Amino acid sequence: APPSNPLAYRFAFFSRAEIATVRSYAAVLIPASERSGGAAAARVEEYMDHVLRNAAPSLQRNWRRGLAAWAKEKDPRAVFDRAAGQEFAPKSAADQFFVQFKSAATAAFYTSE
Repeated sequence: APPSNPLAYRFAFFSRAEIATVRSYAAVLIPASERSGGAAAARVEEYMDHVLRNAAPSLQRNWRRGLAAWAKEKDPRAVFDRAAGQEFAPKSAADQFFVQFKSAATAAFYTSE
């Protein structure tokens, strides 16, 4: 059946599982508040998908690995708490992915309507 909204975004990069991971982590990073609907209302996962679908294969692989690792975690806040301590001098691949994700989520949020 066709989508109920013909203008609905069609994901080209993220899998369903990756979309769920991006949404859950973005909601922790940019929660809804009295002033905005946060990452969910901004649909940051759509912006990220749009950028990543044409990104360099090495960057795409990095995102797939990072999201796969995060999907195994039970608590996004704990992941962020660990990574945030290394944000300005990321050493591990996990720390570097956190910086990439935060940057992409923030850009997506602030470029949304």
